[in-house]
Amino acid sequence: GMQRNPQAVGLRVRRNTSQFRPVAAKPNQAGVACGVQASGPGQLYEAVLAQSAYGVRQAYDALSGEVYASTQTAILGQRDRLQDAMASNRLRTDGMGCWLDAGKSWGSYDQSFSRGSAIASTDTSDLLGGFNWARGPLGLTVAGGRVIDRVEINERTSKAKSKSWLLGGQIAYGSGLGLRAVAGGNYA
Repeated sequence: GMQRNPQAVGLRVRRNTSQFRPVAAKPNQAGVACGVQASGPGQLYEAVLAQSAYGVRQAYDALSGEVYASTQTAILGQRDRLQDAMASNRLRTDGMGCWLDAGKSWGSYDQSFSRGSAIASTDTSDLLGGFNWARGPLGLTVAGGRVIDRVEINERTSKAKSKSWLLGGQIAYGSGLGLRAVAGGNYA
C-alpha cells in the first residue's frame, strides 16, 4: 500500500503468490522452475519474474544445463573407442607392427524427449595409433590418440566441444585350444 505524509511518500510493493512451476510446459522446465524459485530474490529470480510466459519457458530451457549432461554422454562414448581400435588392430601372428586408425561419426541423443529434454547432435573425429608385439600366445599393444567431440542442442542454442587425449594398452594371452584372455585399460 501507499503511505503519505507532508514530506515523504512511501510505497510498499509485494510480489503476488504466483508460483514459477505452473508456467513450465515440460517436466524438465518444471525442475528448473523449482530451482529458480527456491533460489529466492536476486538477479536470476528477478530476470525470470519479469518475462512473459513464453520468455519464462525460454529461460527455463536456457538454464537447464542439458549441454553439460549431453557432453558427458558423448565423452562416455569415447572411452571404448581406443579399446575397440586396439582389439581390431591386434597382431594375429608373431612379430611387431604399427597401426593408425581414423574415424568420423555423427549421431544424436533423444532418449528422454517425453520429459522435455532436447535432441543433442554429436560430431566425433578421432585419430588413434598404436604399436603391437606378439610372440607365441602372448600379445601386447600400446596405443594413444586424440578424440574431438562437438555437441549441439539446437533447440537450446547450446554448444560444447571436448578434446581428449587417450592413452591405453592391452595384454592378451591365447592358448592353442582357442581360448583367449584380454585385459586392457586406457586413460583420457
